[in-house]
Amino acid sequence: MTSAIPKQIAELEGPLSAAEAACSARERRFVYWLLNLPPKKGFRVRAARLSGFGESSTPHVLNSLVQALLGQQRIIDLIVEVTRKQIRSSAPEALAAVREIIADPTHRDRLKAAQTILERIEPTMQRIDVSVKHEVVDRDGEAVAYLRKLKSLNVSREKLEEELGYSDLPRYERLLELEDAKRAIKPMIDVSDYSVVENRS
Repeated sequence: MTSAIPKQIAELEGPLSAAEAACSARERRFVYWLLNLPPKKGFRVRAARLSGFGESSTPHVLNSLVQALLGQQRIIDLIVEVTRKQIRSSAPEALAAVREIIADPTHRDRLKAAQTILERIEPTMQRIDVSVKHEVVDRDGEAVAYLRKLKSLNVSREKLEEELGYSDLPRYERLLELEDAKRAIKPMIDVSDYSVVENRS
């Protein structure tokens, strides 16, 4: 009698989904039995037999066949699809269970069940404000200014290397020299050297 169930389903299944069409009829029956038999020892092998695989094969050979089937991507895709369908089809039972909990004032999960229903009807709105601050830091400029201050205090070379790094100190010193050189350069044209000549004609 059990073997007739997949046959009836196959006759009534109608248009196939993409995942179903990718599998043969026996593979579709295998997935059906795999998800509906009690998950006891050997149930995968039994699902394969009920689906028409390895009718004369030993359990060891059939087990190897089952492992090969479960490694096929099309079988995996169909298992995922059928599982989703079965979960969705269980919605009436799930709703009935939630109603029973809500109807029982002494049930410890009554509030949680009510919140679940309300959340589905009117999801909680959450607002998250994200403020991003961009700050450009001139590391070299800070280091050069620090070097200038240390030099004004006559800090030893050893201390300078300790503060600014042995390998970085020469670069900062060069930047300091360039900065001092820029400050020493006078404007090419000094307006103070010129006077206004009146036109007396």
